[in-house]
Amino acid sequence: METITTMPDPMDFEQPKTPIMTDENVAVAADLRHIANALIVEKTKHRQTAQRLQSQLDGFAARDLQLRSNVQALQHTNTALAQEILRLRWTVDTLNGAMRTVCGHSQYHCQYYGRPLADVDERVHQRE
Repeated sequence: METITTMPDPMDFEQPKTPIMTDENVAVAADLRHIANALIVEKTKHRQTAQRLQSQLDGFAARDLQLRSNVQALQHTNTALAQEILRLRWTVDTLNGAMRTVCGHSQYHCQYYGRPLADVDERVHQRE
């Protein structure tokens, strides 16, 4: 039996070279540094804008919360006022019913019933 030995393929190894500084390389490096610095400035501006907008958003959220609280308080006040109006209407209706009952018994005390209060006050004071 014959053994086959294979020889490694001869490879063309290139020795690492020291980069050669050319005017073009220097210009490209300067452009890249300029672009990187511009991007850093732009990133800083965007970060500041984001912080300002977040601060405004927080302010809007706080005002929204305060306004919602105010609206809720006004709704409670409105409900209380509506209940007070109903109570006062009931009182007026009760008093009107009582006056009608009294006027049914004595016309003298109720001759001004149904007229504006200012007219009643004037005529009462004229009698005095």
